Amino acid sequence: ADDGEGEGEAGLELGEYSGLLLKASGDGQVYTMVVRTSAYELDGLEYRHDFRTRAKGFTTARLPFAGFAPYRDGKPVQAGGAPELDRRSISGLALGFYPQRQGVRVAKEGVGLPFYLSLARVKAYRERDEPEVVYLSAGAAGAGPAAG
Repeated sequence: ADDGEGEGEAGLELGEYSGLLLKASGDGQVYTMVVRTSAYELDGLEYRHDFRTRAKGFTTARLPFAGFAPYRDGKPVQAGGAPELDRRSISGLALGFYPQRQGVRVAKEGVGLPFYLSLARVKAYRERDEPEVVYLSAGAAGAGPAAG
């Protein structure tokens, strides 16, 4: 029986993609995209990438997978202390808001900072080594009768 925890569900296979593209409306504060892979189930390892919203209107944030930093138990993992994000076994995506990353001090412990984020979409994008080019021949241009 499915317990609602996602057991038996296939993860996202984004191995051929370069990153995530988010479109969101917010309040000008910093938010965090959190990506979990099978490594989270094994040892609590997740990957995070911050992005800033605008106070009015939508923001498009480009988050390359190479820019996601590893975290374990809510703390950054030192360089070389975790494998690179495995784009072939993404098991979960989440959005986080961390008041301590906003550049302000919270007056009292347990007092939150108000926030607003509305997510319009999340897409995966690819970067290509060579640009896609469509060649349009100019051979027929100006091929009218010869002047003379």
